[in-house]
Amino acid sequence: MLNETEKNKFMEERKMMINPRDEYLVNKGIEKGRLEGMEKGRLEVAKKLLEKMTIKEVSEITGLSEKQIEEL
Repeated sequence: MLNETEKNKFMEERKMMINPRDEYLVNKGIEKGRLEGMEKGRLEVAKKLLEKMTIKEVSEITGLSEKQIEEL
């Protein structure tokens, strides 16, 4: 196990080893995951709204297409 000082030193050294291309790819992966998570959340909200609203109303609120909602 590393103590806090060793851990911080390791992390700093690791940051210096990441080249710009790798950093770009990591950031793209993070962004993709964030967008997928948002889409999943919208689908979950849409499912709940369908219990009390029409497909058209749910589409207007969530920004999902009526086809996406029909497939739920």
